[in-house]
Amino acid sequence: MRVLIAGAGTIGYHLAVSLAAEGYDVVVADTRPERLSRLENSVDCQLVNGSAGSPLVMEGLGIRSTDVVIAVTESDASNLMICRLAAYYGVPEKMARVRDLELAAVDAIVPSEHFGVDHIISPELLTVEHIERLVLCPGATEAIDFERGRIALRGLTVSEDSSIAGLRIADIKAKVPGEWLLAAVRRGSRVFIPHGTDNLRLGDTAYVIAATASIEGIMPAFDPHIRPVRSALVFGGGVAGMELARRLRQRLRRVTLIEPDSKRAEHAAQLLDKDGVEVLLGSALDEELLLRGGLERADVFIGISPDDENNFVGALLFRKLGAGGTPIVVTSQPHYLDVLESVDLDLAINPRLLAVNATLRYLRGGSVLSVARLRDEDAEMVEFRLSTRSSAIGIPLKDLKLPGGALITAVLRGEAVHIPGGLFRLAAEDRVLVFLEAGAARTVRAWFR
Repeated sequence: MRVLIAGAGTIGYHLAVSLAAEGYDVVVADTRPERLSRLENSVDCQLVNGSAGSPLVMEGLGIRSTDVVIAVTESDASNLMICRLAAYYGVPEKMARVRDLELAAVDAIVPSEHFGVDHIISPELLTVEHIERLVLCPGATEAIDFERGRIALRGLTVSEDSSIAGLRIADIKAKVPGEWLLAAVRRGSRVFIPHGTDNLRLGDTAYVIAATASIEGIMPAFDPHIRPVRSALVFGGGVAGMELARRLRQRLRRVTLIEPDSKRAEHAAQLLDKDGVEVLLGSALDEELLLRGGLERADVFIGISPDDENNFVGALLFRKLGAGGTPIVVTSQPHYLDVLESVDLDLAINPRLLAVNATLRYLRGGSVLSVARLRDEDAEMVEFRLSTRSSAIGIPLKDLKLPGGALITAVLRGEAVHIPGGLFRLAAEDRVLVFLEAGAARTVRAWFR
């Protein structure tokens, strides 16, 4: 499959790396040579210094033989124009990155295909939705749902008061009742599929999968001090911050939004007054303002302003002055994620990496139904539909010769969710969730075809 990526920024770069590693024929176009140079010696792809919005450049790239165009430049208008041009040339699949939330939501009014776009990718909207899930899943460092919310994947950190710290995986399963599976463990920078004889250590992040209806009963075993979220403090009154505050207020008792710019604060106050969101003018670095905003009573602080450093410092102040609540920060720089984790700000979100994840989910077709990449990019959960021709049908899972680095974690058969054991047998049309360690995706996809 031939894929043209327009834009070699953070999203374009990570897409090129992922797709080239999986065997796609990748072409990357950008007008800035310094961005293309990052890919030159590290990724097997074609690089073009030019604008994909130019018909001459498009034709030179062989656009008529291209299967997918992914427009991820920094301009919404350029991305939509590139997709419109690709539609003119008959490209089957077109995706556009759109930062403006109102424009991203236009599909609810006017179908996006009228703009020449098959899928709109909004990093900002994805960020709002991701934070909303984390806030509503207290205690989780990762919260991903599958099958319209019926299957839940949660990243749970083993706290020092956990009754299962130091136990073998096999013993934990006996100690914590219910139908669930410990799919993977993150220890330091490594994500791996554990064996029953492995021990779960203090500070490990355990990736647990279960039916959504039962996941809350499992989480206290990893951290007995998980508390419900009733109030939130949101720093950043941009469009994403306002949308997040509005959504959270529908679920929480109290939401306060802090914005340092007077015009944006006034605009936010006017729009959010009917939703019951309190808006304060000031900085998240102002201790007195934070206390006035109810910091000591807030269960969660969310730094979602465009200023990364203020988001970080505000989160650290919240941890210092608050009453044990959870800080969540948004950063535009993927390389900050490890730095933030080193100061225990492990609920850090990069909108562009969320956009990469969403794009891959749209792009992988056929037997692949969805993809959820973990924050580290070392592992992912992939959902396959088992074809009627699959050699895996009817064989107990313990006898399947799955490629290395893969684990079947859940199966949806009709409306029933199964967390399968070794004797479980797959059937045609099953929807199968498979956890993949780094580098296993290409081999496993071929195995499920």
